[in-house]
Amino acid sequence: MRLFEHTADVGLDVRGETPEDLLRWAAEGLRRVWLPDLRESGEDGHGAEGDARAAAAEPEAAAGTLPVDISGAPDLESLLIDWLNFLIFTLETEGVYPVGFDLDASCAEDGSWTLRGTVRVSRLPAARPVVAVKGATYHGLAVEPAEGGGLQARVILDI
Repeated sequence: MRLFEHTADVGLDVRGETPEDLLRWAAEGLRRVWLPDLRESGEDGHGAEGDARAAAAEPEAAAGTLPVDISGAPDLESLLIDWLNFLIFTLETEGVYPVGFDLDASCAEDGSWTLRGTVRVSRLPAARPVVAVKGATYHGLAVEPAEGGGLQARVILDI
């Protein structure tokens, strides 16, 4: 996962072995945009290690879990946008950000995608500066097979 600059926006390049892994890494990228001090230069790891490192860097106790139920996305690209916008809405309305995930993404026979599971969240400390993210956009959006297996995605966040 890496961030890239895009005019007045910021972009995410993410890679995952499975759709769930891809969505977790996209959420991690979003968290790094919101809370830039969690960024670790050169970090490009995968899986629970990244969740554990980020959670350990946060002194704030976990606020609990939130259910995830996103259905009817016409494709994986749309599911990615719906997922990121769900997380953005959650930060804005609940004052929490994701620190862990238990996700199940599935594709129906008609090609539509569903995401169900839970997100472990931590509460934002009152004095902590957060970069405002307005939403995930379809501009330049791509999800495709990655060289060597898995999936890769590029998504731009409106800040």
